[in-house]
Amino acid sequence: MTDAKTFLKQLRAILKQHGFQRLNANNYFYRAEFLLCLFTIQKSMYGGQYYFDVYYRLADDDPKEQNYRALCFDRRERLFTAEHETIRSIDFDDAELVSQFAPQFLARLPAIADDLAAWTDTTAFLQHFGDNFSAEQQAAIAAHTFRPE
Repeated sequence: MTDAKTFLKQLRAILKQHGFQRLNANNYFYRAEFLLCLFTIQKSMYGGQYYFDVYYRLADDDPKEQNYRALCFDRRERLFTAEHETIRSIDFDDAELVSQFAPQFLARLPAIADDLAAWTDTTAFLQHFGDNFSAEQQAAIAAHTFRPE
């Protein structure tokens, strides 16, 4: 069984290997010309469960401002719904689930990190998240002139 410390160390190493830079112990970011992807590791206040959130923001914003002017925010497992069971949150209070899902999660993480980084390309971002924006907002994102209100 993997403990939380070992799991998080492996998770962080994979993010770094795939171009994510460390902001602090629980936040990593991938910066492209126009967009920035922030991958956050959030521990539950009520137990050993960890959640993994993803934000997309304008690249000219300070990565430390997690929610400020976010274009898109979601739990990682909702971004990859076909694999929800494999990449859902990890609860280290349940040894059976950890032994079942932690290795699958880490095995899948390199491809997830690559997808998240690829979506910082404006065209790929709009293909994946465009339905969340009006036609006018999509045009502004494509032209790199979009500024959230």
